[in-house]
Amino acid sequence: MKLLILALGMFVMSASSFATENVTLKTSRGSEVHVTLHIPQGSNLPAIVVAPGQSCNSKGALFETLGNLGDGEKLAVVRFEWSYCNSNPSQPTPSADLKNEIEDFKTVLEFAKSHAAIDKNSIILAGKSLGSLVSYSVFANEPSAKGLILFTPICSYTTDDNGNLLPEPLNVCDDNYPKIKEDKRPVLMTMGNGDSLCLIPVLYDFLKDSKGNIAIVVAGGDHGFRSKDSAGAVDKAKTQKNINSVVTSALNWVLLNL
Repeated sequence: MKLLILALGMFVMSASSFATENVTLKTSRGSEVHVTLHIPQGSNLPAIVVAPGQSCNSKGALFETLGNLGDGEKLAVVRFEWSYCNSNPSQPTPSADLKNEIEDFKTVLEFAKSHAAIDKNSIILAGKSLGSLVSYSVFANEPSAKGLILFTPICSYTTDDNGNLLPEPLNVCDDNYPKIKEDKRPVLMTMGNGDSLCLIPVLYDFLKDSKGNIAIVVAGGDHGFRSKDSAGAVDKAKTQKNINSVVTSALNWVLLNL
């Protein structure tokens, strides 16, 4: 895939000696994808290429923490925003079949593989929520990818299309991640203990006949790893602790499987 780099930001060095690189890529259909790379000092670095959720959150706490903590493990982190977030920011909407988002991810992945500091043979794919659907689709067709991290995967529904409570949770793992249990490469699924879009019993039931290569990490919080206080407001300190736990576990898992 031929990549066109429209704009390349200057490297910004942090106190922990990694560079942050901002790049705008152009997909083959002509859309722009904004990319942020966290590049530790070194060469032939393993990397995580991570897709955001539907709500254009690539600059949120989860992704910032992943980028910052990756430096300590000498892991490059490549995160990006969906092109629809840039083209229609007031009403960001993914394509109906996620075809455009899959192309966005592939464009960023090809760029990461061509980056001078990254080892193209040591790349882990990742995605959050809607990004987990896209990253799995790319992973299933990318034999060179070493592993997959699904942050807050979508594996259960508790309500119908009209918002009515279902008699029992609907398991949608097979629909969203078809044949994932047949893949022999390592996979990590991580979610909050209060995430209704991935209820733990539903996920355990789905994985009961897996091959043992799919790991699960459960942290605190909801679909965004948010914890709330007694008044229902988001507790920022507890939420950040949840995110730190998720990211640390994910980085440890990456190091074990590269």
